[in-house]
Amino acid sequence: MTKRTLAAVTAILLAMTATRALGSDIRVDNGRDIIRAGDPASKLARYLGSPVYAEYGRVCVKPAHSRCSKSRSGRGRIYQYRYDDLYYTIEVYDGTITRIEWSR
Repeated sequence: MTKRTLAAVTAILLAMTATRALGSDIRVDNGRDIIRAGDPASKLARYLGSPVYAEYGRVCVKPAHSRCSKSRSGRGRIYQYRYDDLYYTIEVYDGTITRIEWSR
C-alpha cells in the first residue's frame, strides 16, 4: 500500500468515527440510569437540563435506530444536548424519545 493510499484510508476511517452514531444510549447519573429510545422525554430535563438547541421538525413516530421514511415520521421536537464531551441529537414524538444520535 502506498503512503498516499494509507493516508486516504486513515482519513476515511477517522471521518467515519467522528460522524454520527445511531441507536445510542446515554448513560447518566454516574452510570446509574440510561436514557434510550422509548423512554419518556421528561428524563432529558431531569438528567441533561436545558437543551443547547431545540426545533420542530420531522421525527420518527416510533423508537428507531435509523432515519425514518416519510410514512413512519411525524412532526415532533428535535433537541440537541452537550453531555460528556459529545453532542446528542434527540428526537421526541408525543412525549417519547424516538431516536438518539451522537457526534463529536
